Amino acid sequence: MAHSEGEIVKDNDIVRGILVEVDSTGNVVPDGIVRESASIYINSIKDEEIKARFISLKLDDTIIYNPLKATGNEADVASLIGTEKENSEKINADYVFTIESISHFEQAEINQEFFDKAFGEGTISSEAEMKEKVKAEIEGRFESNSELKFMNDCREKLIDASAIELPETFLKKWLKITNKDNDKLTDEVFETEFPLFIKDLRWQVIKGKLVTDLEIKLTQEDILGAAKDQARQQFYQFGMFSPDEEMVNRWADEILKNKEELNKIIEIESDRKISRTLKEKAAVNTKEVTVEEFSSLIEK
Repeated sequence: MAHSEGEIVKDNDIVRGILVEVDSTGNVVPDGIVRESASIYINSIKDEEIKARFISLKLDDTIIYNPLKATGNEADVASLIGTEKENSEKINADYVFTIESISHFEQAEINQEFFDKAFGEGTISSEAEMKEKVKAEIEGRFESNSELKFMNDCREKLIDASAIELPETFLKKWLKITNKDNDKLTDEVFETEFPLFIKDLRWQVIKGKLVTDLEIKLTQEDILGAAKDQARQQFYQFGMFSPDEEMVNRWADEILKNKEELNKIIEIESDRKISRTLKEKAAVNTKEVTVEEFSSLIEK
């Protein structure tokens, strides 16, 4: 794919901007979702009416729309707004999107110039080598997801096996005091979410000890590499398996400017390093599964 920056939205573009939750009258929802650097692939919009409203928009233009109606895919909407797909209230909500950048993509001619731009000068010299490179990158994605699955399983087992006592009565009082002005935190919601809070707190204690005992260190190079991987994964989702390095670097820089995304990357990369270290020290049973079986395991 050949890439260029644009000023008017067209078919096959990716637009980035700020996504803010609004109510049925178009007013911003207090304490609602605000997603900076949100990315929307125009061709992923299945609703033709909504897609037509996006086409011809310009930089700094805004549009109010319903992402779920636009795509019909709850998992994609959850990823877009940064929530769990079980959060039906937010996934079904309306949002106002302000366009900050527009990226045009066109089919590139398969030649040495394309290979050098997409994979680095002199790295690839034929279409066969390119296919092998893309295959290796896709396999790497599954390996990365496998590591996260392993870490999530370890997390559950370590939490269940831990005997960490927490002052739950005190924590309940403290949380209620600090959230007293939050009208959405009803007693019913609090009782539902408190066990999850305690579970996560136990994990943070366990994780802190693992980081110390296993001497886990996270470098700036690790963080930048993870941001590039995340950028590539976003392109893969849009059907672009060979974005050029300049485009990946620019996308990664945008990701790291978002504090929320930066914190997520730090969290995931530290988990990944813990996972790899635990694998080296533990007896691990390896099992081959199909892509469908693996996807099913990840969703659990």
